[in-house]
Amino acid sequence: YATRKGEIRTVKLPDGSVLTLNTDSRVEVALTPTRRRLSLLSGQGLFNVAHDKNRPFVVTAGPVEVTAVGTQFDINIGQRRTEVVVLEGRVRIEPLARRGIARFISVLDRRYLDPGQQLVAQAEGELSVAVADTERATSWRHGRLIFRGEPLKEAVAEFNRYSEHQILIEDTTLARLPVSGVFSAARPKYF
Repeated sequence: YATRKGEIRTVKLPDGSVLTLNTDSRVEVALTPTRRRLSLLSGQGLFNVAHDKNRPFVVTAGPVEVTAVGTQFDINIGQRRTEVVVLEGRVRIEPLARRGIARFISVLDRRYLDPGQQLVAQAEGELSVAVADTERATSWRHGRLIFRGEPLKEAVAEFNRYSEHQILIEDTTLARLPVSGVFSAARPKYF
């Protein structure tokens, strides 16, 4: 499944789970009698997982694998990091590339997230867990983009996902300026 720039798409999967893709996103879905495996290839998706204790629901995104039994979570693949935000239930997260002794004992790299928690996986492999800003993470579902002090460069990258007309910042000082506010994702020409 895929969305174009400016498009948001909701898909009900055969297992009863619901997938909502944000703008300019792609996901591959493979459902079998024993496993539900998805790969978020780019962009952002909200996963509302139907409970099925006999078929794990696994999403590969950037450098991590997210496993849920029955839950709701959002994954956003950015240029340098992947964010996982849990809204309901619990998920297990494991890095795809293991380091040190975790290469032999995978359980050492496992992390569990509960509602209101967020995992950030940097492109370099570093993982961190924090309290999530769930309103900001899921505001796109309501046609809004929320920024709370992010550098203008990051805000522009997000704006550019919604519009064919791309914004370019040539001044590095300007690119670092913090941006706060609520913007309409449905009307990108007003960015």
